[in-house]
Amino acid sequence: MKKLSIPFNIDLLQLTPEDTSRIRQVKSLDPFEGATRNFHPDGLYSTQTFGVAGSDARSTKFGYIDLKITVIHPTLFLTLTSMRGLYRDIMAGKEFAIWDPELSDFVKSDIVDGRTGFQFFMEYFPKIKYQETPSIKRQQAIRLLEGKKKKALLDKVLVLPAGLRDMEVDGTGRYTSDEINDLYRKLIAISNTINPSTVSISPEAYNAQRWALQNTFVEIYEYVIKIIEGKKNLMMGKWASRKVFNGTRNVITSLDTVVDELGAPGNITTNSVAVGIYQASKAILPVTLYQLRTGFLSEVFPAPGAPALLTNKTTLMTERVQLKAEVYDRWLSNEGLEKFVSHFKENSIRHNPISIDQDHYLGLIYRGPDQTFKLIHGIDELPEGRNKEDCTPITIAELLYTQIYYITNKYTGFVTRYPITGIGSITPCKLHLKSTVKKETRKELAQDWKEYGEPRISYEFPVTGSEFFNSLSPHLNRLSAMGGDFDGDMTSLTVAYSDDAMKESERHFASKKGYVGTDGRFLMDNNIDTIKYVLFNLTGDPKPAI
Repeated sequence: MKKLSIPFNIDLLQLTPEDTSRIRQVKSLDPFEGATRNFHPDGLYSTQTFGVAGSDARSTKFGYIDLKITVIHPTLFLTLTSMRGLYRDIMAGKEFAIWDPELSDFVKSDIVDGRTGFQFFMEYFPKIKYQETPSIKRQQAIRLLEGKKKKALLDKVLVLPAGLRDMEVDGTGRYTSDEINDLYRKLIAISNTINPSTVSISPEAYNAQRWALQNTFVEIYEYVIKIIEGKKNLMMGKWASRKVFNGTRNVITSLDTVVDELGAPGNITTNSVAVGIYQASKAILPVTLYQLRTGFLSEVFPAPGAPALLTNKTTLMTERVQLKAEVYDRWLSNEGLEKFVSHFKENSIRHNPISIDQDHYLGLIYRGPDQTFKLIHGIDELPEGRNKEDCTPITIAELLYTQIYYITNKYTGFVTRYPITGIGSITPCKLHLKSTVKKETRKELAQDWKEYGEPRISYEFPVTGSEFFNSLSPHLNRLSAMGGDFDGDMTSLTVAYSDDAMKESERHFASKKGYVGTDGRFLMDNNIDTIKYVLFNLTGDPKPAI
């Protein structure tokens, strides 16, 4: 390309008849043709319009949607409505106004004297004289609107190449596609209700559809802008960045590695990372939601609309209660349970009992003097020899912890410390769930009130009133290779769910690659400040040899 001696601007795109003659129209809402799995020739994935799947053409060929009525270009619409909210309200049909010829602008009015609607605004839109102010930003907006009046209206919308938003098939055989396709379908559906002959006679009849088309077009515009203005403004936010669902990122905190017995179950190991309840539940969110939905809550809420098995606050006895529909949605749907997990971020509510309504608790937790525990619906479930004094209402922390504590150590996570300094900056690890600073070891009881045994033994059972562990703590001997310390360094944790990934991690832990780097040195190092200070406190100043 020749060097440009002057700056250049990007102009507003407006499709001309010449442009549309070279590309095909998208007008069908159906992705497939009939009962086949062939893409509909006039649909959003058409091979005739966008090229054969897998070909280069599919990533370069555009289509277009005919709106059948004009709307304002999104760039000008957003600029226009940001200058005066009345313009938006008139187009939306929310405010009545009259046209003032002296001001050359709209003046707010009432339902008797005024008019409203998209068509009313469009009649006077070209005649508006925007009021100047000292604001440089407003002056630039006015110049844009005045300079682009001739390109302000359009009735056709470009459709991105199908290769950039194509339909995919997941492992279950379900078809998925980019969300921009839903916006395109919305445009097509609305435009299909518009009759061009009626538009020419009575355009105000389509005020509602026109406003819907305008908003949907703006949504598409903003979606594409977000793609362009992603990471480093080079579309990297959409295609070149790394996005991980359900990961967690925290400041590195020091780890209490004191153990009562070396090698005992429940001890944190060199291949473990200590994770708080909130961090762990978010890192394995799909698993967390499944555990909540199929665990104790499935006993409390056996089915949507069925009476719930709750605890009477006065008697602490089991009681069947018919609840409102929103309560079932809150505790049975993924959306409701995800909000429950997200609310756990608030430290102040974690030790609060879970109340379903004014008269009932979700349930009780039995904590026996023999270091056992069990979730129950009422004290009437206690067998002989178990005391009701050992039962308390289930707290938010106890519910979340008891549903996931025995499965978290099954999963392997990958801890990454940025910036990457070497091979030790990314390390696989087992999740070690930590609850509160003070902890107990308790054994869970089964339906017959006998101990489950491993893995249903909690070595980090939360203690009511104690502060929570709210971070990530890699083992001390991993810090040196990570280049990490405790001055605010951050690590991220990403969990692998598949059996193959977990088996690969186990092979990694069993091989020398997990402990020796490519340079032949150990990836773990005990020569760190934390251990030096501990040894110094144990041994004191070194004494000279006699």
